[in-house]
Amino acid sequence: RSLKPGQILMLENLRFYNEEEANDSHFSHDLAQLAQVYITDAFGTAHRKHASTYGVPSLMEQRGAGLLIEKELKFLDRLLHNPDKPFYMVLGGAKVSDKIKTIESLMRNVDGICVGGAMAFAFMAALGQTVPAGAKVPSTEDIEAAKNILREAKKKELPILLPIDMVESFDIGPETVKKFSEFLSRAKTIFWNGPMGWFEKPDYAKGTYELAQRVAEFSALKVVGGGDTVSAIESAGVSHQYDHLSTGGGAVLEYLEGNGLPGIDVLKTKAKTAQPLQYEDDDFNE
Repeated sequence: RSLKPGQILMLENLRFYNEEEANDSHFSHDLAQLAQVYITDAFGTAHRKHASTYGVPSLMEQRGAGLLIEKELKFLDRLLHNPDKPFYMVLGGAKVSDKIKTIESLMRNVDGICVGGAMAFAFMAALGQTVPAGAKVPSTEDIEAAKNILREAKKKELPILLPIDMVESFDIGPETVKKFSEFLSRAKTIFWNGPMGWFEKPDYAKGTYELAQRVAEFSALKVVGGGDTVSAIESAGVSHQYDHLSTGGGAVLEYLEGNGLPGIDVLKTKAKTAQPLQYEDDDFNE
């Protein structure tokens, strides 16, 4: 009530409150009373059904999404519904099972997949190949997930490329960079999620950086999802040559499963009733 025109009130981190993650209705109602209009621009948390991301907007009549979310959805919807072909994915990181639903969803549109990082070991094991010495042994769950993807890829005659050389099992080698680059050079759309190795350690960053630099030169639409991958591409010095970098890793993968996100879907539903603080019109006209 005491804010002057042009001033901003910032609340402390809502995660200090257990009610936030519990999507507590009373907590949501208290927050909703602080304002008359709700705008969310936190795409990275839109997959969470928490009080501030879901409970509050479900109570407020006047609500909407900001410009960052608008940009995120513009690029991600294109990947989901009408990517220019050929459309290739680059997948890395550690676990296949965490990304299985996203991969299965995108396989309806994708024309090929390059797999690096520790994730590649699950595919090697699924194919009966020897996992490199010193590599992290993939879990049974990840191997089964890889088998499912390989079966689906075989039905669709979809190529899945795996590393052909590695640096101590922590990075892809030069021959793999060359193989992946030649394959991706034909793409008109590329989605990249997950680094190709342990790039945070300089000894194992070269493969990820070189692939990032080569892909940067391609004329394809290039979309990157996930904080680690964005960090790697920025460290490679080529982030300005990519069309869209999304730091919302979990939100990106969940959205690309094709089932929407709670924090965005709630904006389209009919609001429940909450009584916000009442202001005089003059409060906004000074």
